[in-house]
Amino acid sequence: MKKDDDTKFGIFLKALEERKTKQFTNYYDRQFTGGIFGELYYASGTSILTSRCFFKVTNKGKDNYMLSGNIIHSWQDTYDWHKGANAYIPSFGNVKDSDALLVEKYCGAKTFQMRGSWKQSFEKTFKFTSSGDLYLKLK
Repeated sequence: MKKDDDTKFGIFLKALEERKTKQFTNYYDRQFTGGIFGELYYASGTSILTSRCFFKVTNKGKDNYMLSGNIIHSWQDTYDWHKGANAYIPSFGNVKDSDALLVEKYCGAKTFQMRGSWKQSFEKTFKFTSSGDLYLKLK
């Protein structure tokens, strides 16, 4: 969560009256690159992960809250090749995108979209103090 999102959630919690429940929605976009020793690095390089959050928050009183809801995660990456780019594979060497571009040009390879989507559901209790301290155990 970005700092602005932390602040937005904190303001929401401070305004939530005791024994009341409200909906809180938000989304997060993150661009990331897999580590050089992982398969994701070679399969996709840089990807985008979007998480859409649909929460129900109940103020249980005495700084205790119940958080339940769903997060829908969507991952996408264009599988394509770029002139001049390459990837280093340990114990193998550099693999050049120009080789794949030749396969695209002469053998019919095509750029395509890789996508995935999954849903995460949860119900957790946590503490949030008036000074803004958040105590949440995820396990």
